[in-house]
Amino acid sequence: MLDHDDPDHDPETQQLLESLARGGADPAALPPPSQQRSIGLRLSSQGRLAEAEVVLRGAHRSAARASDRRLMATTTLDLARITTYRSPGESLRLIRTLEKLEHEAVSRVCVHNLMGTVLMELCRFHAAERHFGLALNASRPRPDDPFAAYVMANRARHRFEVGLAGEAIRLNRTALSRLEDRGEAANAGLVLCNMGIHAMLQARYDEALDLFERARELVPGGTCLRLDAVLALGSAEAELATGEVFVALGRLDAAARLAGQVPLPTVQARALAWKAIAGQRADGGVLKDVEAAAADLHARDLRYDAGMVYLMAAACARRWGLPDERYETLARSIFGDEEGIRALGAHYARVVAVLDRPVRGRTAEPFPAFLTRCPSIRAAMTRLQRLTGSEVRILIEGESGTGKTFLARQLHADARRKEAPFIVVDCTNLEENLFESKLFGHVRGAFTGAVGDAVGLVEQANGGTLFLDEIGELPVEIQAKLLYTIEEQRYRPVGGRSEKRSDFRVMAATNRDIDAMLADGGLRRDLFYRLAGFRVHLPPLRERREDVMPLVELRLHALNERYGRSKTLRLEAWEALARHDWPGNVRELNAVLDRGFHLAAGRRIGVEELGLAAGDGSGPADLSWHAVRREHVLRVLGLCRGNVTRAARILGLNRTTLIYKLRLLGIEREDFDPRFHADSAAPANEVRHVAEESTGHPH
Repeated sequence: MLDHDDPDHDPETQQLLESLARGGADPAALPPPSQQRSIGLRLSSQGRLAEAEVVLRGAHRSAARASDRRLMATTTLDLARITTYRSPGESLRLIRTLEKLEHEAVSRVCVHNLMGTVLMELCRFHAAERHFGLALNASRPRPDDPFAAYVMANRARHRFEVGLAGEAIRLNRTALSRLEDRGEAANAGLVLCNMGIHAMLQARYDEALDLFERARELVPGGTCLRLDAVLALGSAEAELATGEVFVALGRLDAAARLAGQVPLPTVQARALAWKAIAGQRADGGVLKDVEAAAADLHARDLRYDAGMVYLMAAACARRWGLPDERYETLARSIFGDEEGIRALGAHYARVVAVLDRPVRGRTAEPFPAFLTRCPSIRAAMTRLQRLTGSEVRILIEGESGTGKTFLARQLHADARRKEAPFIVVDCTNLEENLFESKLFGHVRGAFTGAVGDAVGLVEQANGGTLFLDEIGELPVEIQAKLLYTIEEQRYRPVGGRSEKRSDFRVMAATNRDIDAMLADGGLRRDLFYRLAGFRVHLPPLRERREDVMPLVELRLHALNERYGRSKTLRLEAWEALARHDWPGNVRELNAVLDRGFHLAAGRRIGVEELGLAAGDGSGPADLSWHAVRREHVLRVLGLCRGNVTRAARILGLNRTTLIYKLRLLGIEREDFDPRFHADSAAPANEVRHVAEESTGHPH
């Protein structure tokens, strides 16, 4: 990810925010009102709406003390603009107070455009259209007026709502062209986002994802938190509709987190509602939570978004066979019968149909805690999920640190024995003379030092799972003693007179080459046949590099949550992590991130703190293979003229997987998109890594 200036590190801004937060600051000690307004507008452009509102209210008070009616009018309009998505009712009140001020300094185009936007949020569509029309008429004498582009973008939204999708597309394209010509990246990103939402509502999901990605490339993550939050939510909905539930859940986490920072209650409520629908059971409890979110939005005058959440609840109720009349009635009372709203309802119905909760009856992803995008592992997970209710014995193979024990725990947690113990037998620590005592227990006096009865691991596993970790390390003599216990589930404690029974499921894991051990006699075939009811191979991290970035994000999110921080990685750190070989696999990755997190003095973690060289990468053979893959992907992208979705189809990949591979291969948009070469004067700071993640799911 790219570094950006953080307003928290701007002493002037921070000092002003602290002074205004105290409330009792000496007015003479504050910057001039015009300077306060400039700081507020900068915070607003970064999407930090809560902080911007504090500063602009301070500027308005200072202007009132100075009787500067011109500045009072402009700050009033600024406040109305940034409160639109938090409280449109308050925004409307602020706009109306302009009538009492000398507001010639405020553009009539801007006033009518903002009034139309607020009325759209209040679902007063016809009144909104009248104000958009007045704004466009007022802008005609000045065709270069920047507000004309904003009016077109907002009117496009209205045109789509009333069923005029063709006109909406034309208006959006014109607005986008004007904003790009003026270099207004953040506003152009918002237009691209709206275009993506409209494409999504018409079931053009690949096009929507491409538009969302273009918006991210145009506006680097972190420079506009509001746009980041909206893009994360839009992308999540499109991913849900295409069945990429696992990816979507991460985006929903990011959207909710970012919306809480801005704040954007509309985005936060919808993100949390989708997460509840996608990740929980199909019953009335989830619907009650969704309805409560809609009612909260409605209470804040956020009628448009409240209606959207009611439509989500209605789609879920229909799909789950629950009463939906209440939600339909509430949505119609807000929206009326506009064509665009019917498209919204149809989109939600498609998303819920993909989730298909009543049929599948499981979480969105098999064993979601085991994070992976590796196709072979995910295919194995799907098959494993069918075995969770059975007694089939599982043998997990893979190098140390690939997550064998973690996967075994997930299998146990998803099985019918999940309430019973999960007992780990560390086979690297079993000596032949103590093996029977540790595994089967002993009675008092069985041998020197046996001063009392002891319960063995087999008895502790009764009703649950016995996990034989690193089974390949057991000497052949000890392997023979396991056969009877595993097959018959009977054992005799050392010194005991009778057999006992223990009902347990067996799982095993090894980092050794099982087939080679069978060939040279290092593992008994009869023991292997008893253990390998189903074999799972976990490839090393160097062979599934698409998992590196998600695992990094997951670990960083966990560390930030644990220590109450918000640390991120510098771009060169991401690159070093992506190119490292990871001989210790996930265990090494977590250790490196833990070290870097605690060594970094500030919010940004660099390669020095991680202990990796910036150019750290694979050996010669891996570099050669890396280069071949990079050249092939670039060639396909060139043939597709930079269209990521089309290239993904040709390569036989999911679009999201290709984006992660572009990051891992070090491919940036300028490497393959002809638009970057049409004009060599493109600013370097506007060229963004193609696969930069929008959020931060946390995870």
